[in-house]
Amino acid sequence: MDLAIEQKDHIGQDFLRWFVAEQLEEVSTMDTLLAVVDRAGSNMLWVEDFLARNPIVEEGHSTEE
Repeated sequence: MDLAIEQKDHIGQDFLRWFVAEQLEEVSTMDTLLAVVDRAGSNMLWVEDFLARNPIVEEGHSTEE
């Protein structure tokens, strides 16, 4: 980011801000999922129930290319 600021690369700065925000969102999502898995213990049906009620991938978005 420092280099983008130094070079007054506003598009680069915007991209880096977006990228970091997306990464933080991903980490938060995985922290939540890990906590659910930890609480579920050996009962993975609780995890499945959580995912059914709280989909990680928003409707209209696909993880497949």
